Amino acid sequence: MRVLLDVNIYLSYLLKPETESAIARVVEAGILGDYTPVTPKALWDELENVVQRKPYLRERITPEQMHRLRSIIGAVAELTPEITAPIPRVTRDPKDDYLLAHAVLDDVDY
Repeated sequence: MRVLLDVNIYLSYLLKPETESAIARVVEAGILGDYTPVTPKALWDELENVVQRKPYLRERITPEQMHRLRSIIGAVAELTPEITAPIPRVTRDPKDDYLLAHAVLDDVDY
């Protein structure tokens, strides 16, 4: 099973990785190989940009935590190539359209 998680899932996980929350279970299931995380490079870029832009996140998520998560996920994930063609606008938030494009082009299940 191939799964593409949104940046907000990783942000929530980084804020409270030690919890038994549903988000922690989903992220950790990917780490343990219960599914294959599909991660476009743009997702990691967005994650870093969001943390840097928002003081609340910047104060709570260290660069080391982000690097560690990226390394751990990167070891089990399928890193997908960047989409070079124009991505059509299909959602209310055009910044999320790249995720839908990857979901279709990279044949993800969820």
